[in-house]
Amino acid sequence: MKQVLSIDVGKAQLSACLSDQSKVLERRVINNDRDEITQLFSAFPDAWIVADAASSYHNLLVEVAWQSGRRIALARGVDVRNYARSQRTRVKTDKVDAEMIGRYAMATDLRDFEPCKCEKLALRTLLRQRACLSRHRAAVRQAGASKALIKAFEEEIAKLDERIATLASMREALYLRLQSIPGVGKVVAASLVALLWDIEQFKSRGAVTCFAGLDIALHESGSYRGKGRLSKQGDPELRRLLFLAAAACVFMAKGPVWEMYSRLRQRTTNPLPAHAAITACARKLLQTAWSMARSGQQFVPARFAMALDKMA
Repeated sequence: MKQVLSIDVGKAQLSACLSDQSKVLERRVINNDRDEITQLFSAFPDAWIVADAASSYHNLLVEVAWQSGRRIALARGVDVRNYARSQRTRVKTDKVDAEMIGRYAMATDLRDFEPCKCEKLALRTLLRQRACLSRHRAAVRQAGASKALIKAFEEEIAKLDERIATLASMREALYLRLQSIPGVGKVVAASLVALLWDIEQFKSRGAVTCFAGLDIALHESGSYRGKGRLSKQGDPELRRLLFLAAAACVFMAKGPVWEMYSRLRQRTTNPLPAHAAITACARKLLQTAWSMARSGQQFVPARFAMALDKMA
């Protein structure tokens, strides 16, 4: 019978639960430390490891699992929480969460988390750090902080930009091609490189759209037809950057993205409001980047125009 070692991940501690399909076999609480994680994995060599994706606190757990040749899967916290509610669980503790992660993994078709290259992982880490610094810079500006403090943030962001550009240049051809897309600068291109580093991961443009959370989630029941909304799964920073890239093109009021925006706003049936039209343009930019990464070609405005003709 398959055994699952499910782990509720915290910043300082990990709550582990070994179970099979019928009962809990053992529980442990350890520090989120490399040596203790290694000892935990050695104690249960045949168990399938499942953990919740907790910000960046699960990264060490994943790294140790890969280095020891173990299978590991990551469950989204919201999915585990919804599963626990469906089981009418009224208690929420780390111990219960660890058990629920295991039960959720056995009840669903949870896929193993595939290791990514160190360079891609490092690039994603730097992009997260940059996003965090950018948010804090905006906050201190709004709070009326001194120019010296704001300058300190900008200097740190500039240092990160250099390191990001260096890592993204390891896929130089793709990095430069993506910058030929209207509105896509170095930071957005680097974010797309981190996403499309292994292009085989996405079999279609629909797959990459869903992964980025720019797909439309429908809400219908009987005769009720709700408004479609973005699923907003995946990386929110990538969605923000793509939205800003599309908005920059709209602000310049020229080019193929502006033309797409205008058509969506002015069409006779179901015209879109401004925010929704820009989001649709951001989705199109992402799909264009996927096509370019797959084909190895530069941005071709004529092809973008052909897609607009299909919208008419």
